[in-house]
Amino acid sequence: RARLHSQERQLHNVGSGSNTNNTSGGIEENKGRDDLSAKEPEGSWHDHAVEFASTSQCQYLELISGYNFKGSHHVGGKLDDSSLPGWFTKDPNITSPSTKGEQKRSGGLRLLHAICEKDSEKGCPALSFTKESFTIIEQHLGLPRQFVGLITSAHTRAVKFSSQSPGLDKHRLRGLIFKIAFYRTDFYQIAISYDSKTNVTHGLILSKTRGFENLPLLKRLRDEQLYCDQPLLLPLLAVELVIESCFERLHISDLKINDLQDGMGQHEYDDHPVGSPLELDFLATTRALNHVGKRVGVDSIRLGAAIIALENMKSWGIEMTKQSVEKEEVASTIDEKMTYLADTCRVLQLEAEYEEKRTGALIQVVYQFMAQKDARVNIEVAESSAAIAKASKDDSAVMRIIAIESKKDSSSMKTIATLGMIFLPGTFIAAIFSMPVFNWDKADGPFFKPHFKYYWAIVIPLTFIVLVLWALAVLLPWRKWMLNLRGKSESLDTERT
Repeated sequence: RARLHSQERQLHNVGSGSNTNNTSGGIEENKGRDDLSAKEPEGSWHDHAVEFASTSQCQYLELISGYNFKGSHHVGGKLDDSSLPGWFTKDPNITSPSTKGEQKRSGGLRLLHAICEKDSEKGCPALSFTKESFTIIEQHLGLPRQFVGLITSAHTRAVKFSSQSPGLDKHRLRGLIFKIAFYRTDFYQIAISYDSKTNVTHGLILSKTRGFENLPLLKRLRDEQLYCDQPLLLPLLAVELVIESCFERLHISDLKINDLQDGMGQHEYDDHPVGSPLELDFLATTRALNHVGKRVGVDSIRLGAAIIALENMKSWGIEMTKQSVEKEEVASTIDEKMTYLADTCRVLQLEAEYEEKRTGALIQVVYQFMAQKDARVNIEVAESSAAIAKASKDDSAVMRIIAIESKKDSSSMKTIATLGMIFLPGTFIAAIFSMPVFNWDKADGPFFKPHFKYYWAIVIPLTFIVLVLWALAVLLPWRKWMLNLRGKSESLDTERT
């Protein structure tokens, strides 16, 4: 919010080109809420102010209210660079068609509608006017230089101004600027200039909607043609759109909170489902609650800004009533409408406050359930650890028994090895002497038979080969070589695929 306020203050400077501090005539400083001398960090897209078109394209609508005929008459069409100046210089007291001849009108509304969208390349607002045509509009409506800076204001606003153009009577021509935040798809910026002498209101509507026929504000305006000579009619209809949007958004937020409340089982209604809170997706739930809280907060800000705007409108309307020739009953109806809209905003603000409290309470509940689930998980982990410790203790007892049995087996093996050591030399000698290579019977012959040498010729190399093979199997890194060979084969297979 602080960043948005900073950007808004800087935009006033961009639109005005200088610091304006005018209390007698000019943009009202809204009782100190806007500091036109504030600066914005460099590099912001607001520095571009606004882009103008190469050719002007706009539409106009005139709602004429007559003395002697009921209702109003409306005409409309399109304007370009050549026809726009002539539309302003047209006599406001033009006659209106009637079956009984020509009749002077008692007042009315003359509107211009232009497109104001965000430039996709430069990221700044782009108007469907040329610079020259917009200058003509500024001069005839007496617009202040801050009008452009207000376009990208982040909040709903309503500020008063007097005639800023040379040659225009500022006591006769007074105006009001009403706008909705530029980032919203239903963006409006309305400037009205009321001439108390002719009882004619000139207006400029900037919006993202193309075509008068697609403009929701125009549809409402045609339904209220009886009050077309009231300068505050147009901004009040725009305030209605803001209030209806906030009402719908708050209703959607209330339904989402109800669903989340049912899912967490935080209610006592028998006809509503009761969910298991410990089975919630806590990440998705907190994300949903934070999103709802943000939406409700935005709606609360919009409603508060609408209340301030309505207060400024009422103040402006009181000043206009002293100078206008409007009918007293019509002015009373407009005043009642402003009072009703302000009361509606306050009621919706209370609802937004209620939804914010519900959201905060549910977030705290989610955190409590998260702590409970963590505690339950920790208990389960502790129980598992105890079971593992018990199993380890049982394994240790088994291993102790195995060690005892292994010790007994070791004693037996030692006994066998001792006996083997005692009898092995004799066994070896007996095996050697039992071979048929000795001549034990013949005393006159050789003691060793001729084949005895073949025995040693085979035994000695065979023993050497066995010892060498054993050394190769034990000492060489066969495992490392096998792993390297397997890795190379896998890399080759990967390259082939």
